[in-house]
Amino acid sequence: MQNILIISNDTQSQSVTDFFQPLVRGQINLVTDFDQGLKEVFDKRPVAVFIQSEIAGISGDAVAKHIKGLLRDDSPRLVLLRDAPERPPASRHAFDDSIDLFLPLEEVLKLTRSQLEKVAGLELLEAAPPTIPPESAPSIAAQAPTISPQRSETPEPSTAPRATITPHRPAAPKPGTTQPTAKPAAVRKSAPTQKRVAPAPGAAGSHAVGTGAIPPINATVETPPFEPGLTPRQTTSRIWLYLCILLALLLGGAFFFAPRWFGLKPKPAAPAATANLPVGAGTGARPIPAIVPLNNRDAAYGTSRPGWDRYLTPTLEYLVFKEQGNMKALQVIGRDGGNVPEPTVTALLRDAFHSAGYTVKSTREQDGYLVEEGTISGKGEILFYRKKTPATIRAIVVTWP
Repeated sequence: MQNILIISNDTQSQSVTDFFQPLVRGQINLVTDFDQGLKEVFDKRPVAVFIQSEIAGISGDAVAKHIKGLLRDDSPRLVLLRDAPERPPASRHAFDDSIDLFLPLEEVLKLTRSQLEKVAGLELLEAAPPTIPPESAPSIAAQAPTISPQRSETPEPSTAPRATITPHRPAAPKPGTTQPTAKPAAVRKSAPTQKRVAPAPGAAGSHAVGTGAIPPINATVETPPFEPGLTPRQTTSRIWLYLCILLALLLGGAFFFAPRWFGLKPKPAAPAATANLPVGAGTGARPIPAIVPLNNRDAAYGTSRPGWDRYLTPTLEYLVFKEQGNMKALQVIGRDGGNVPEPTVTALLRDAFHSAGYTVKSTREQDGYLVEEGTISGKGEILFYRKKTPATIRAIVVTWP
């Protein structure tokens, strides 16, 4: 099943989602913020992502470039949703195409359909099934079954004969007869044991009435037979048993204490061989660099953004993204418009990659920042967001394959 993701808080996006959901053999998800949208992209891997121009002051162009920078060749089709005429057109480095979301709904639906038809392998139906407008949708009360006025709520008595079913009750004993009461009795050894068969339910009354009633049992308690004392032969056997046990204890004690009495010391056991563990062996999970302040975790941040954790210092903000328990990305951002010091970057790279060296592959301008994209010793990738004046680092993004 193929998924489609729409990241937008515009009212037109909800109408587009409701219209195309019945036409697509898959799931169309609508989220209203970029953090949740990035989580959906990495978890569900949609085949197409529609991104609004700007949400809460964050540019959709930066989000699209971030997705392409992380997924590379596995990146989905990215379509820009321009929510206002004054918004800039789609950047060819970030988006595959664009849709003007501020146009009438009918025109927006046509443009959206043309974009969905360009997605490879996406099955799209020709026409949407008929839908009922909200104004004419029947209420729950209207859908409830109604009772015809010709039928009375109280059913008329039927003229057909009915068979009455009376519950079965056991027959009561006749007056003057007493019900036998069972008393505990000792079983005589000479009398053979007899199995009592429980009477059938239908014959419950036949045993309590008439001449066939069971007479009461006069139980007597027998006195247990007298047990004579032990015979001389039994006494002799027990004495020999006690002597054997005592002899075994003496032999065991002599065997245990003999080395100490004669000054012998037990030979120490050879130490067990210890296997040499390979260097770097572990569970396979990538550890968080030591520079990240794990004691200052923002617990509320991850509840609304699954997969993300935030750690704070007075001047820096660390954002850690994990996928299946393994760290995949780390962002370091200066708080309150501050900068990321160069020593912090060096310490982070040495801790995470055991090397502070990196190679810059490309440089571009984006939203007033100078963006440098590079690789770290072939083990990861890094993005620098630098201010032009002065040339300081505003944020870095480190990703692992």
